[in-house]
Amino acid sequence: MAFLEQCTRLPISHKKLHFGTMPSARRTYTIRNSLGLHARPASKLVRIAMQFESDILCISSGQTGNAKSVMALMMLAVECGASITIEADGADAQDAVAAMGTLIENAFDESV
Repeated sequence: MAFLEQCTRLPISHKKLHFGTMPSARRTYTIRNSLGLHARPASKLVRIAMQFESDILCISSGQTGNAKSVMALMMLAVECGASITIEADGADAQDAVAAMGTLIENAFDESV
């Protein structure tokens, strides 16, 4: 089986992410902006996530997406009022979850 096929068959949380080896942080937030987690808020989350060295996941409705990938976040299809859990693992995990949480709590600076 080709390497790419093997990677696409693995759950996103098992691709290049190494949870459980360093300090971690986890917190659940409610999406408050009226359009949910569409392209613009997803890209804002990714910009924040990319500032940190930690591995960061977003989890909603049993699905997991890499917080450093706009496509992975958009595929979660998180609607207004739904919960999203931010989970980070690494030396700056607490700061990463806090920064992303602030953006979510501020409704991505969009209308609520």
